[in-house]
Amino acid sequence: MKEKLLEVKKGYYINPSHIVSIYYEATDTITVTLSTGEKVLLNREEGLCLELVFDFHNPF
Repeated sequence: MKEKLLEVKKGYYINPSHIVSIYYEATDTITVTLSTGEKVLLNREEGLCLELVFDFHNPF
């Protein structure tokens, strides 16, 4: 089975299994830290694609 990539910004894709942490800021931005140490800043609209992969309402 192929893994799905997330297009978080136009032309910018990430592999969900490389996400180390997701932090929601009070300013309605989302900071995603990847396993490479790279941090990706997303606005609320761009962050909606994360909900396709992760269950934020029942995380455990």
